[in-house]
Amino acid sequence: MAWRNILINQHCKISYKLNMCIVQTDTDVRQIPVEDIRVLIIGTTRAVITAYAVMELLRRQVRVLFTDDKSFPIGEINNYIGNGNRNQNIQKQISWRTERKHLLWKKIVQTKITNQAACLKGFQKDDQSLLDLIPEIMDNDSSNREAVAARLYFTRLFGKDFVRHDDDQKINFLLNYGYSILLSTVSREISANGYLTEIGIHHDSQENQYNLACDLMEVFRPAIDRAVFQMKEYELTLENKITLIEIFDQEISYLGQSNTINSAITLFVRKSLNFLSGIDDQMEADVEI
Repeated sequence: MAWRNILINQHCKISYKLNMCIVQTDTDVRQIPVEDIRVLIIGTTRAVITAYAVMELLRRQVRVLFTDDKSFPIGEINNYIGNGNRNQNIQKQISWRTERKHLLWKKIVQTKITNQAACLKGFQKDDQSLLDLIPEIMDNDSSNREAVAARLYFTRLFGKDFVRHDDDQKINFLLNYGYSILLSTVSREISANGYLTEIGIHHDSQENQYNLACDLMEVFRPAIDRAVFQMKEYELTLENKITLIEIFDQEISYLGQSNTINSAITLFVRKSLNFLSGIDDQMEADVEI
């Protein structure tokens, strides 16, 4: 089972041979089993990858991300190979029952805010106002407690002058870098299960091809926030990029059991899709970051 996120950050050639991804730099050669790779991030414009390597990576459901000249994720390659039940699953997805979508989104928001409060508490910051919002969350979060929580949470975590969508603030660069990897990881699992990332349960932008991934990733976002807060400097350095990639190997609790974040994402996405499609009648979003 794939479990590694790989960052390519220097001049090299990436090729494929005998089930291995070969990374050849000026001084070294590394061989990585393709079956171990979840996401390959090509974090430099000085890397070269062969068409054969791209083909084999896509064949194995590996997500390949590319960054721009500022090392920020700018796009990815998706494959056309899906789950054998893909057509059947898409028909189910189009017909997902509204009450199930609303209930799952409610549970996602409850879990996200709970994890945000836990993040604040871990850094000895006021978390009570967030906890007070949780009982107020309704189906589909119709009262928009998620947005209220976000306004409280980010200013308490990063300071009253922090503005989440201000691109001039370096913290946002780090958050967005981590969120991009998280989005790609969740998208991979949705596609591997034979569903469309475009059709979400809450996010519904006509311009967003990752609506469903944007929905399901929410419970894991505080793991990125916590890691960014702990950084010594708010710069998109190689050290900080590696930190954000290694987060996915950290242990968290899901449904009372210890899992890496990568494994928890796999389980959570599968259970969410099964619930939405009527395969399972119960759904819990008990992810503890």
